[in-house]
Amino acid sequence: YPIHSHTGRTVAFGARSLDPDERAKYLNSPDSPVYHKGRILYGLWRARDALRKAGTAVLVEGYMDVIALAQRGIQNTIATSGTALTPEQGRLLRRYADRAVLVFDGDAPGAAAAGRGLASLFEAEVETRIVSLTDGPDPDTFVQKHGPEAFLALAEKAEPAIDYLVRDIGRKEDLSTADGKVRAARQLAEYLSRVADEARRRLMAEECAQKVGVDPATFFQI
Repeated sequence: YPIHSHTGRTVAFGARSLDPDERAKYLNSPDSPVYHKGRILYGLWRARDALRKAGTAVLVEGYMDVIALAQRGIQNTIATSGTALTPEQGRLLRRYADRAVLVFDGDAPGAAAAGRGLASLFEAEVETRIVSLTDGPDPDTFVQKHGPEAFLALAEKAEPAIDYLVRDIGRKEDLSTADGKVRAARQLAEYLSRVADEARRRLMAEECAQKVGVDPATFFQI
């Protein structure tokens, strides 16, 4: 799979591993003076016009996810190439779209990668919603099984990022106790600290506080 920079220059290649003992499913070219994995969004060069037109990026993990969705008419799709979204990738995405639907595999590693990527999207001030695929391991498999209309219907119902974070943290912390609320607030505060715009950060803190059951000022004292 040729990997292009956002200017259309071929800077690296990705490939499917054929070695059954290889831990990684896909392999990329090593970092070089022209290629840094954490600064490239796969498919961006071809998707840029669709991103600008839609104003929304469908953000997935892998090459085949991008290709499968694009083949079925969902052109505003880009990928992180299997890594959590970095701040550099978040800023690059923001140049083409101010909203993102983050679609991740319905397994624990996929959820963990999505959680890490949210911080970069908050930092880039990209309005973000989340889709967690539970019927099928990845977008490629899902769209082959259910078709593009079903995928787009999921994207339309995507969960706001704050709702997702509170729900995810609430599965690990007991929000009915003071200690659980404090631990949840600390985790949420780490995400909020990445938001540079003060007004936006305060509004997000108020929303988090309401959902967790604490005073909004708590997020600025931790």
